[in-house]
Amino acid sequence: MLDKRNAFLSHIVKRRLELELQRWTTALNQRFDVAILCPTAELQELVMSFLERNTPLPGRIQRVRPHHSLEDDSAEHELSKMNRPAEGGPLLPTIYVCRGTNLRGCGAIAFELPGLESLLPSAANMVITLLESAGLERFIDAFDGRKMSQLKKILDSNGVEDFFDAVVQVAYFVGFRGDEQRADAYLEGIQSKQWDAPCEQSSGLNPPLSLDKLFEQLVDLPDPHDTLKAALAHYVFNRRRVSQAEASRILKVSRSTLQSHLQLAEHLNVARYFGPARVLA
Repeated sequence: MLDKRNAFLSHIVKRRLELELQRWTTALNQRFDVAILCPTAELQELVMSFLERNTPLPGRIQRVRPHHSLEDDSAEHELSKMNRPAEGGPLLPTIYVCRGTNLRGCGAIAFELPGLESLLPSAANMVITLLESAGLERFIDAFDGRKMSQLKKILDSNGVEDFFDAVVQVAYFVGFRGDEQRADAYLEGIQSKQWDAPCEQSSGLNPPLSLDKLFEQLVDLPDPHDTLKAALAHYVFNRRRVSQAEASRILKVSRSTLQSHLQLAEHLNVARYFGPARVLA
């Protein structure tokens, strides 16, 4: 998931960095060296990745560590092949990507970036982008107004790391499992600084689920067999809020069989056997 997280961060800061790139490119085109000042190592990595994906640039890229002297480490002078000047041609301007410091004596024009949080879009936009980049967009309905308010507070107070984890947990516990209480407990724990992710227990840690009482009630119904298969289809499709393709996969039935079971569920009104549905914004 770390790869997805990094890809997600790169994607959501791309638009803002594209705007910044216009300013950097203007100076480079006038033959000025440019120093991009990043307050954190993470943002420095994001800027480096962004610039490397936007080649060719009118300048060569050079990473600079904090308090680094340009004469100390020849490795820092390695240039991307796509950014090397032609043999015998004029030396291209340099783009110094610095972490938390300016370069004294290099004659570069400094462009200071704010913290990562200031480069991010709205929390709602980030949720949508994250779900899409992780392939979890089918669980978007799990994020009602209350959940979004909690997630925004987590983003503001805890930062991107906990926000990323929280979005995934809500998608799983509310969207997939239909367990509002588990998700609420997790979100409240993060806000109170007790943010260990809840773990799914092994089936061997709990006593086996007894179906005796459920079947006792089912066999007393006029159509016990039809009610059971209709209720299963209704629960997976309507309560877990997944697509018909996903519901078919979970129940291991064909799409046509699922549709017939859903029609049967409406005919038998199996919804009355379940508690109130979740209210979504």
